[in-house]
Amino acid sequence: MNELIMLVGLPASGKSTWAKEYSETHPDYIVHSSDKLREEMYGDNYDDADNSKVFEELHRRILEDLKMHSVIYDATNLVKKRRVHFLKGVPKHVYKTCIMFLKTYEKCLKDNSKRENSVPDEVITRMRKVFSPPMYHEGFNEIRVVQDDHKDIKELIDMARDFDQENPHHSLTLYEHLKKVSEGVPREEKNLWVAACLHDIGKLFTKSRINGKGEEDDYCHYYQHHCVGAYECLTCFDFSGALTGKDIYDAFYTANLIYYHMHPYLSWSQSNKAKNKDKYLIGKQMFSDVMLLHEADVKGH
Repeated sequence: MNELIMLVGLPASGKSTWAKEYSETHPDYIVHSSDKLREEMYGDNYDDADNSKVFEELHRRILEDLKMHSVIYDATNLVKKRRVHFLKGVPKHVYKTCIMFLKTYEKCLKDNSKRENSVPDEVITRMRKVFSPPMYHEGFNEIRVVQDDHKDIKELIDMARDFDQENPHHSLTLYEHLKKVSEGVPREEKNLWVAACLHDIGKLFTKSRINGKGEEDDYCHYYQHHCVGAYECLTCFDFSGALTGKDIYDAFYTANLIYYHMHPYLSWSQSNKAKNKDKYLIGKQMFSDVMLLHEADVKGH
């Protein structure tokens, strides 16, 4: 059985190094890299407008090689919608593995500065703001983790204690809000409870007085905090021990709840089609948990 290994991670998280080393000890695996293909196709003349052409050709080559070989797909692959779209085109008999490269955002910035082909820091910042955590419902048979370092969750909670949200919708500090929401969900539902404790933790890193129109406001906004929060949540888990498949499942389930917790306010409130599409993708249980988290969130303001 041929295998597709899709790498997921921020720039400078170690994906390409891992792919190179793995393919050297597993010569039957072919590595397809978006960075290398971009250089092959455009050299120094690359423009962001060409990105879709790069991935169109990359996907064509991957699917062609999967007919006879196993393939490592080396790209950031941070967006759920794009992962799902690509995986739908992969033959069912191919074993689909996701490897999530977890390195704290701060370490990614530090390691990126040491790379020969570094990217601007704002690129890594922007990518963290579009991150959506992988999950089995996307079509993966297995999810694995390569972890460089991890955060102490207590440090994030301490940062939240005196964090003034400076928003008319929130009279509580961030810590008070997280605590109140966590009290609104069943403690015995561990994944849901942890998600409630951390659901808005991304606000620590996304606070801005610039609104959606690019204008400065009198109060603060937290655009994409659910994406950043999902990433920060995963970096708080220590995957270095002898983890079971269930341990990994629980961690990514929790991160997905954090990612989806804003959907009832946004796309789901605007379109039943979008809500039903996501419900079909994530399944009844996760959808139910997202709605429970949403209800507690509304009451916890």
